[in-house]
Amino acid sequence: DELFTLNVSRAVLTQVFTIVLSKEFFNKDHLLVREIFFGCFNLLVDHLSIFKNTDLTPITIFIDSNVRLIMKMITSICSLVNFTNEDFSKIEDHQLLIAMREHIDQDNKHDNLTDGIISFIWNLSDRTILIPLFINTGYPESVVQWIKIRESKFRDDKLDAPIHILHNLSRHDDGIKALNCHGALDVIEEIKIEPKICHDPDDITIHIAMIRVLLTAINQIRFDSIKYSNEIINMIIKLSIDSVKNDRSRYNGSHVSEPLTVIVKLFHNDEILHSTFTNNETKATAETLIELLQSYLIKFYPRIDIDDDILENYTCTVILNLFWLVSNHKKYRQIVGNNQALMDII
Repeated sequence: DELFTLNVSRAVLTQVFTIVLSKEFFNKDHLLVREIFFGCFNLLVDHLSIFKNTDLTPITIFIDSNVRLIMKMITSICSLVNFTNEDFSKIEDHQLLIAMREHIDQDNKHDNLTDGIISFIWNLSDRTILIPLFINTGYPESVVQWIKIRESKFRDDKLDAPIHILHNLSRHDDGIKALNCHGALDVIEEIKIEPKICHDPDDITIHIAMIRVLLTAINQIRFDSIKYSNEIINMIIKLSIDSVKNDRSRYNGSHVSEPLTVIVKLFHNDEILHSTFTNNETKATAETLIELLQSYLIKFYPRIDIDDDILENYTCTVILNLFWLVSNHKKYRQIVGNNQALMDII
């Protein structure tokens, strides 16, 4: 509150926040992280009008600047907050998210507030438990529209953001239904992947492929091998490998569970499953790929009872689903059964 009454220096506040974020205890003190996040979020709720005001005066310019600073702060800690289904339940919370969405809908000037909002929504929507919140505040339809006109809507460094937000929405069953109602799959298929437009062409290629899989029904995937080349599947597998190496099991923003979820759907197609095991560019055999999945399970399984982390529990479930799909085939069943470390966990 002091920030909005000129009683504290923005530079000092930013410096203090940076120091706190650098401390190891910050990542472990879940209550402190929640308190900071929702304290800042409630400040935004109190200044909701700035998202609706298009006529900037000296006073509103000052408030606009501080609002963007607050958004930057909470954007940086979104991934550390333990959210619950009861969070953002107040009507004022919904009104703020709607105001943010409508600000982007109506902005044609690439303004600084849009830049801050899109970064915040990108990071917050990564938390799958919050996807119903975004559905209830109208984001699926808007995000699809943003992608259609992203080159004129966003600054160059944010052109990929709406694609990533759409991917986040598609990781939830209700998100899939909402996106399919607004023709998201057709819009995704029309995206041109060009280095001058995409910040990271390979990353966008992978995410478009993952979105396509998530938005497509399993029965259709079973008979649609041509859309999923060995190159794409290898890129998705490599993303899982790169992710699991990191302490937080993330690479380039993606958690290891994200590519693994996509592989589960793809492996309902027998042709894709066999091709993955026999034509992998890394020359991997069925044995080495199964050992790779086993190494993932060994990393996550011991944490289930300790942390009771929803994402880690989900990751274990996804890995076990992959083993189930693979073991449905006689040629791989023996390999799975002979893996003693895996059998001990089972």
